[in-house]
Amino acid sequence: MAGGAQQLTVEELEERFRAAKDVVERSHCQAIWLLAKGHSTAEVAEIVALTPRWVSKLARRYEADGVDALGDRRRRNAGAKPLLSADDLEALRDRLKAPPDDGGVWTGPKVARWIAARRGLVHVHAPRGWEALKKIGWSIQAPRPKNPRAAAPEDQAAFKKKLAETLAEETARHAPLPVELWATDEHRLGLKPVQRRVWAPIGERPVALGHHRFEWLYVTAFVAPASGETVWYLSNGIDKPFFEMMLAAFARETGAGRDRIILLLLDGAGWHTEPGLAMPEGIRLIYLPPYTPELQPAEHLWPLVDEPVANRHFETLDALDAVLAERCRTLEQDRHLIAANTTFHWWPKSDAAN
Repeated sequence: MAGGAQQLTVEELEERFRAAKDVVERSHCQAIWLLAKGHSTAEVAEIVALTPRWVSKLARRYEADGVDALGDRRRRNAGAKPLLSADDLEALRDRLKAPPDDGGVWTGPKVARWIAARRGLVHVHAPRGWEALKKIGWSIQAPRPKNPRAAAPEDQAAFKKKLAETLAEETARHAPLPVELWATDEHRLGLKPVQRRVWAPIGERPVALGHHRFEWLYVTAFVAPASGETVWYLSNGIDKPFFEMMLAAFARETGAGRDRIILLLLDGAGWHTEPGLAMPEGIRLIYLPPYTPELQPAEHLWPLVDEPVANRHFETLDALDAVLAERCRTLEQDRHLIAANTTFHWWPKSDAAN
């Protein structure tokens, strides 16, 4: 394939095709790449789902204009009228507040059909739906599971307000001792592998060794989001007597009751609650509303903890324990990283953290 304009090599065409994020540009680059490799027009048309006539037209454009012919050239026309006006985009935002007509979830093709109906068009291609979603600030995300019995938004807002009020009240009551707001949670890790997606060359599927064995360790973290201070414990189980021992050790290590007062935010797990839970001096427990992990700062520590064990195989719990212990020591030294990952915008700040 030769022409007067700048032509790309077969390798450059393949690289451009695989790197293209825009659907139209990707399709065009793939078509020209396949033609450059020697495929016939009919073969290319079948592979990229275009008509042979359009593939031939695209090839002539490429021969005449080179790389400028690839992609949707309409977007480069400064005088072209956009498919959706500002009012259309606002109407789309309102429409997306309710499910689509089929009762499922919104997709690019469904938005494209909505655009066609709104603009009185016979057909709108699916990529225009995806583009419209991006324009209003939407992206593809995996929903976080939420229990239907979780506290309502207004109840969560009331909890946040009460938390700030409690911190202020305790600060006034215990002056001159500083009063700090901490959080604690547990994370279970074991010989069942932690798998994560990784970058890899196209066509080469990465492998992560693993053998599902149900033996576990527990990482318990105490974190002060405002300052990034942490205290970590590793165990092979968790129950109320052991939690009492951790609370006592945590109080000794942080000087609770002697050097400072700690308000400790935690969930309502059975080993966290009364009756009969022995409490060390200087620590007051504050319980999260039921089924609201999104209000728990310590939840955001676990992706950091998992870093050195993701996609790795451990033969024994002792081997896993050694890696986790080293990771906890590393995180304990990086208060900036901890604070950046656990300080919510609504998190009350005590005088001690300022």
